[in-house]
Amino acid sequence: MFMHYNKILRAVYHQQIKWLNRFVRVKCIKNVCEPLAFWFSPTVKLKIVEIIEKAKDSIDLDCFSYLVITEDQQIYCLSRRPLKDKKCWWWVSFRVLNETELLEFEKMKRMLLVELELQLISERHGHLCPDLAVGFRIGKIARRILPKEGGVIEAGCISCALDALSQMGNWNIRVNPIIGKHLYNLKKGEQLLLSIELNDSFLSYTPELCSLEDKLFQQKATIEEAARYQIEIDRQVESILQVKDHELFKGIPCPDKEKTITASGFCLRCGAPLKNNSPNKFFCQKCRDLLS
Repeated sequence: MFMHYNKILRAVYHQQIKWLNRFVRVKCIKNVCEPLAFWFSPTVKLKIVEIIEKAKDSIDLDCFSYLVITEDQQIYCLSRRPLKDKKCWWWVSFRVLNETELLEFEKMKRMLLVELELQLISERHGHLCPDLAVGFRIGKIARRILPKEGGVIEAGCISCALDALSQMGNWNIRVNPIIGKHLYNLKKGEQLLLSIELNDSFLSYTPELCSLEDKLFQQKATIEEAARYQIEIDRQVESILQVKDHELFKGIPCPDKEKTITASGFCLRCGAPLKNNSPNKFFCQKCRDLLS
């Protein structure tokens, strides 16, 4: 079995791709039509030493895409989409800039600069997406607030965030999908400790993005459309992971900049400044009493 060519694009980190988008002359194995070599110019011939993946193009069943390694250890994506009356001319889509940046296709790893824990979560989940990143950020907050036993997280929607939360702690996760948004109540039993909601600006499922996603699921997207989709998903994930808690979520107080000189930090629950000699760097005395 060979994969669909869209998965080739989803398996390579977009910043490691140099787009070429040109026709090249290809030498093929007779009766098989698999590439042996190709020419960038009449004098520059690149011999293919290995075919990494072969992918089927569902738009045209006679067309295939190949991810190949050349004799100079470069990785190219070649597509058998010959010109009329010129069957030996194929389309070369891109070159991977560095072989070491190529992901493992079977596991569909994503090459993003994320924490190791999130990489492991995404591998078990199957992919890395903005919703999974939101769940990871919620989970890090929950670890600081909820007790190890008896902690409850109430979620306002069903999303990949729930899988991240289930992997990060032994919490009782409840879902009310009627709410339909990233709203999370963190509780100790039935006592509400913190209620936070994702700022909508960090998740942007535009009509264009939804259309591209539908094409990918139906295996009808072109290579360029798959790349555009993945670039936008990468942008949203990186944005979610980089900002501070109070910027990402409503309900977390913004630290008072004027008090940062005399305070060592701010209470995660109420936003009150913490004294320099405070025994707890996360909560003020009043909130510690409530949580105990």
